[in-house]
Amino acid sequence: MADDASAEAGGRTASSTQARPLLFISHRHADSGIANVIREFARSRSSGRVDVFQSSSASAEAPRIGGVLNEELVTALWRANLVILVYTTEDQDWAYCMWECGVAIQPETPFTRIVVFQCGNRVPAVFADRVRVNVRNAVDVQRFADEFLTSPEFFPRYGHAISDFTPNDPSVQDAAQQFFEDLQSVVPKPDDEGMDVWFPYPYLRLELTFDQVAQIGQNRTLDAARDLILDAQLLDGDREAARIFGMPSLPPRATLRTLVDNWKSRFPDDEAKWVDGVASQLMETSGRLFPTLRWELMRSMDRNDGTWYAPVVNRVRTLGAAQATQFDVYFDKFEVDADGSVLVGVPASAPQGDGAPQ
Repeated sequence: MADDASAEAGGRTASSTQARPLLFISHRHADSGIANVIREFARSRSSGRVDVFQSSSASAEAPRIGGVLNEELVTALWRANLVILVYTTEDQDWAYCMWECGVAIQPETPFTRIVVFQCGNRVPAVFADRVRVNVRNAVDVQRFADEFLTSPEFFPRYGHAISDFTPNDPSVQDAAQQFFEDLQSVVPKPDDEGMDVWFPYPYLRLELTFDQVAQIGQNRTLDAARDLILDAQLLDGDREAARIFGMPSLPPRATLRTLVDNWKSRFPDDEAKWVDGVASQLMETSGRLFPTLRWELMRSMDRNDGTWYAPVVNRVRTLGAAQATQFDVYFDKFEVDADGSVLVGVPASAPQGDGAPQ
C-alpha cells in the first residue's frame, strides 16, 4: 500500500484535479493474468471511474500502434496517479518494470503513488522501504481495497474518493474478499515455497548503463573504472550485506558510493583497496573477459564481526531492453590470524612448481 501522499508529493502535486484518475499496471507480459484481475477490480469496483493502462490487454489503454514505445510509456506515466508494480519472482528480468517505476517518480513529474503487489517471497531492494501488498495475505488485500475505494487521499490529483463507500463498509469487505480470491487463482506459487532459502555470503546486485560500461571499456584504467562503478545503482542485496556496511537494511535508490562512504566513516584511515578489487573485476567483465580475482580484504562495520570479506563478481547479466548490465558481487569470508595473515588451506598433496601455491 502507499505512503502518505502529503509527505512525499511535495512540489509534485498537480495544480488542478483530474476528471478521471489513471492506474498504470507495471508488469511482465508473462504476468498478464494478474494484471487482468487488478484491472477488472479497479474498473468494476470504481464503477468505471478509474482508467487503466495495461500494455498486455486490448481492453485497456496501451501504447498506440505506430507510436514510439518509450515515448508512449512516458506520456502515460506522467498522467498516472497510481502505478501498481506486479512483482513475482526475482530470477526474472525486471529491468523494464524498474524503468517504468523510475520514470513515474521523477522529481519533475506530478506525484505518482507506487504500490508493489508482492506475489512471491521477495521485493526489489529499491522499494524495500515501502508498505506493500502481499497478495497472499487477505488482510493486506483488504487494506488496499479499503484505501483504494474509500480514501480521498489515495488519488491525490483526483481530489476525492473514487467510490461512495465508507471505510470498512460491508460492500468493500465483500469486494476485497472477491479480489483476494481472484488473485489466488492467478498468482503462481513461489519456486522456493516450502524451502529454506538463504545466502551463505553477503551479496549486492549492481547495475551500470550501457554508456557507463562503454566508458569503462574506453578508458581501461582503474581510476576511471572506480569513479564510474561508485555510481552503479544498487538494485538488490541481503541483510548480511547491509550489516557489514553498518545498516539495518539497504537504502532504496542508493548507489555503491552510498555504501562506500558509510564504510569510510567507520574506517577513515583505511585505503579501501577492496573498492579497487571490485573495480578491477567489473572492468574486465565489462569487456566480456573473465575477471582476475583480486583478494582485497575489507572489515565489517559490525564491531562483533571478526570476519574479513573479499568482494567477488560471480554473475553478469546484460539487459538489452533496459540498456543496462547487472553485476552480482558476493563478499567471500576469510579468517585472519593474530599475525594478520589470511588463513587459506592448501592440500598436502598439492603439486610443487610453477604456479603452485606456496
